[in-house]
Amino acid sequence: LCSNDGIPLPHGIHSFLGMATLIKKCIHFLLLLAVPRPFAGALYLRPFRAFPRSYPRGRSSCTASAENQQSDMVSQGAKGIYEVVVPRPLGLQLEESPGRGVVVSLVLESGNAAQMGVQVGDIIIATSASVGSQMWDKKTLAGVQSAIQTRVDGQVRLRFKRERFQPSLRKWEKTLNHTYEVELTRPLGLVLRQRVPNSTVHGGWVEVQEVQEGSSAAASGVIRPGDVVLATSASVGALMWEKRTLEGVLSAISTRLALSPSVRLRLLRTHRFGRWASELNDVRKGHRTRLSPEALVSYRRDRRKLNTYCSQSGEESSCSLSIQVQDAMRALCAPAFYELGQRALVKLTSLDDTDDTQSELYILNSIWRRLKRAPIDMDASFAHQLMVAFMRCGDPSSALSVFDSISTTVKPTARLYTTTIKCHIAKGQQAEAFAVLPRMRAEQVSPEVYTYNALMSISAKSGDRRGMLEYFRMIERSGLRPDRASWNIVLNFCARKKQPLQATDVLKRMRMSGVQPDAYSYANLIQSFVANGDVQRGRTLLEEAVTAGVQLDVAPFNALLGAYAKSLRWFDAFELISYMEGLGVRPDELSYSLLLRACVRAKIPNKAKEALQQMRSAGIVGTVRTYSMLLSAYAHDGLLREALELLRTMQSESISPNKYTYSALMEACIVGRQSKTALAIWRQMLEQGVEPDRVTYTLLVRARSSPPYSLKRLVAARTVIGEMHKRGGESAPNVITYNEFLHACVSASQFSLSIEVLNEMLDHGISPTRKTSRILTGDPFGGKKGARSSALSTPSHAALEQRLRFFLDVVGVFEYYRRQLDGEAYIAMLSMCARLKDRGAARRIYITRHRDQRFVLRNMHTDRVHELEAALGCHDMQSNVDISVDAVVDV
Repeated sequence: LCSNDGIPLPHGIHSFLGMATLIKKCIHFLLLLAVPRPFAGALYLRPFRAFPRSYPRGRSSCTASAENQQSDMVSQGAKGIYEVVVPRPLGLQLEESPGRGVVVSLVLESGNAAQMGVQVGDIIIATSASVGSQMWDKKTLAGVQSAIQTRVDGQVRLRFKRERFQPSLRKWEKTLNHTYEVELTRPLGLVLRQRVPNSTVHGGWVEVQEVQEGSSAAASGVIRPGDVVLATSASVGALMWEKRTLEGVLSAISTRLALSPSVRLRLLRTHRFGRWASELNDVRKGHRTRLSPEALVSYRRDRRKLNTYCSQSGEESSCSLSIQVQDAMRALCAPAFYELGQRALVKLTSLDDTDDTQSELYILNSIWRRLKRAPIDMDASFAHQLMVAFMRCGDPSSALSVFDSISTTVKPTARLYTTTIKCHIAKGQQAEAFAVLPRMRAEQVSPEVYTYNALMSISAKSGDRRGMLEYFRMIERSGLRPDRASWNIVLNFCARKKQPLQATDVLKRMRMSGVQPDAYSYANLIQSFVANGDVQRGRTLLEEAVTAGVQLDVAPFNALLGAYAKSLRWFDAFELISYMEGLGVRPDELSYSLLLRACVRAKIPNKAKEALQQMRSAGIVGTVRTYSMLLSAYAHDGLLREALELLRTMQSESISPNKYTYSALMEACIVGRQSKTALAIWRQMLEQGVEPDRVTYTLLVRARSSPPYSLKRLVAARTVIGEMHKRGGESAPNVITYNEFLHACVSASQFSLSIEVLNEMLDHGISPTRKTSRILTGDPFGGKKGARSSALSTPSHAALEQRLRFFLDVVGVFEYYRRQLDGEAYIAMLSMCARLKDRGAARRIYITRHRDQRFVLRNMHTDRVHELEAALGCHDMQSNVDISVDAVVDV
């Protein structure tokens, strides 16, 4: 046994100190027996839950819940003064603090004071008299101790002052501590030292400085440097006495060893998380994106400690502290899982294009990777939170890996299995999802209603009505009751199948079963009628829901707004928004987006601008998509000035334009005949790092081939089409791209280039449309509806013949690729032959129609076709055509 300087004490001093302490404790013990004890079994100190206030590693973590406080505790006033009656032993440690008074420095776990709600830091301002109910002010530690010891009935009334109310610390913020006891024999092999924080605070503690090898302390394998000695065994018997000074500890140990071969010590071991815990909490809040190098070092240090605790799990001290550390780590990580999942979910469901959840997924994977290396016991609830977070980040594979890693050590719950079903569905593994239910039954895990609901949802989304209803009946056969979500799945199935009558019947049976419909139920019912074209019935159902007192949200209103947007009923959409606000239902971002879409589709830019202003007045910040929708309305009318003004508004609100924004701006420039501005916007888009797609490339083709036409501009536009073919994928040209370029070529009378481009389009397997036929064969001189205009007001005979030869070349290309032309193309060609009085060309076109079925005529074309064919004498060639067809069949 050594002193704080490590020098062994002489044996004579041991004996002297031991005898003096023994005599003192015997006298004290006799005095205790003379006082009535209400709790005879509480004569020894109980394990500590908290540190002394002067302990350097943190404040006390001991708090008492309101449920455990006794009825005689007086409600705290404005100054935090309250009174409690605490039976002896109080379970308190007190210290005298200059300028404050007598302060509670320690509250023992499960002690009488702890059960009454006393906390560390409370100040004693008065105590009860020895007899009676009077209270006497106390300002010194000696006075308080005397009042407590002289109370005759052992029921001590104390008046406390709580200076300030502090929010309770979370598990990972607290200093984790655990008390344990160990029996030691000679030689103890402990080097102890006295720790005193400062000279202004009375008290301190005795700390283990070193554990010497070959001693009983080292052989126990329990005591470590840094552990605090709380109490020692009495000289005689099994009592434990609290010690806070090195002199007291040495005296007690010497006295005990003089009378007994062993001494029992009660020690305190603590653990406090390093910097990584607070930084991980900042990551959860979004204030950081990753841990600093210092935080990673502290995490590795804590992980090594936890590995040490778990490797000594057979020891009571290490096992208890390991459990506390693991609980605190789970309490720290679980909210992080939730917050990361929520942030990812907001991105995925936002109308904006910010659907990139890679940052959240990276953080989540980092936490999961480190948790697997640390010896953390995953429980079912913790694993479920992690799986849900991975699902919301769009990574069901990682979620399934979590399930596989814990399924061998933890019995999965019905909630875990249900999440597994959703993971398989997210991966498109329908068979594996359905196989989860037999596995649950094999492992004797009873499915819950939400499990059957998940399976119902799978069947409903795949269109399997029979399977959906079978799982619905399984709920009842299992002794459960279908909930509102079960009925809503059936209603949603009817809505997607456009079955309003069946949806109405389901809602009726839902009410009969005692389940009241909610807003989502009515949203599905309204959607079923709206999808079937009965918008007015949907509005009637909405008003019925309001009359029935259903607590509505935005879902049924948005279903109706979608129908108004589709049918261009912008006035009704504005009226419905006002109706929502009158009912106290606040329109969300989707509501205003649908209102904006109704105005854009109706091509009313001023009303679209009014919808955007109304959304901003409601406190909803416009997204890049909503601004792009308004820009498209401006673009259609060529309102370039308004479009640029809106772009400046976006920039002032720190909203970065995307490809849809730049597309609308380029469209506005092209319609407003500002092709150079459109090219400047294209260059700005590339500088901003926005990847072009098929739409923006097509607009670039239009900008480079817009009037004034020239062969150089057309060649530049064709170069863009070649670049689109090289990029492929979403940038590959489609029929719209070729139609825009063919329009420019034909308008510029570049017929040979038009034929080359037409061959290129058909070579790439791009099917022409009716618009392609109208572009190629439209009469630029006739002034008919849908015809293309020309710079020539009075075409020459040579120009007409050139156009007719181009028509015949187009027919030849379509014959070669075995494609059909529209009936309007046939009429345009015959009209050109009639103007030129070219019966030979008319005969060739007529034969092509009857022999090769190259033209597709509709009923609306019949009269005009007969009129032109009769004027050109085509009916006289019918017999020759029949002979030609017979000859082709013979060959």
